[in-house]
Amino acid sequence: MPQPEAPEIVLITGTTSGVGRALLHLYAQLNHTVIAVNRRDSQDVTLPGVLYFKCDITSLSEVQALIQNLSAKHLLPTIWILNAGINEVDNAAGIKIDVFRKVFDINLYGVLNFIQAFQSLSLKKAAVLAISSSSTIVPNSNHLGYYVSKISLNGVFKLLNRADPDNHYKLVLLGPTLTNLNRSAPEMKGIQKAIFYSLSLEAEEVALKIRRFAKTSELILHPSWRARIFYNLLSFTLKIFPGMYYKPYQKTGGERI
Repeated sequence: MPQPEAPEIVLITGTTSGVGRALLHLYAQLNHTVIAVNRRDSQDVTLPGVLYFKCDITSLSEVQALIQNLSAKHLLPTIWILNAGINEVDNAAGIKIDVFRKVFDINLYGVLNFIQAFQSLSLKKAAVLAISSSSTIVPNSNHLGYYVSKISLNGVFKLLNRADPDNHYKLVLLGPTLTNLNRSAPEMKGIQKAIFYSLSLEAEEVALKIRRFAKTSELILHPSWRARIFYNLLSFTLKIFPGMYYKPYQKTGGERI
């Protein structure tokens, strides 16, 4: 009979919906202490084992105050899941500086604020997971601000992995569709720990995989049969109607995931 997990303190940003919300419920059900960090108040205020904190992650001073508060309460996380992120609301052609700035503030600088706070604590056995996108390997011409912000996030994690041989930092790459991603592609160099999966999985399934990834050194997961069928249908449709919203993806060889 498997032994129950030792209780951990898990910090999760962006828990009001989607994968972040599923992660919150998963860790809470496993009797871990969950630090839920959101820009606005959450509706799950009565969920056992969850402590809610309102914090603007784009503000370094607010993040630092939050971490100081947690430290004073002896609630320093052993797992940090930096899930909060946004895409452009208006993804029309052209670069809109205000849109880019907002996307970067949340997707990149929001993560950097927590990494800076994490490094100031000198935690030896903690893991930091940030959410990126497979679009950084197989570009999408739409959502330019999102794409560029995630490229930057990938670069930050390459530098972190080079600077820290013990490697606390893990990158989760999400993809709305499937491609032939090449693990040895230049874009992946230096990202030593990464997980790939398709968002055609349910949020609860994704949460289970992220939880497992937090405990492993490296994990590449294969998508479900549903995701494979979806990708094959999409590829066939794009060959017939190449002018549709999604651009045909170029195959890069390597392992099919």
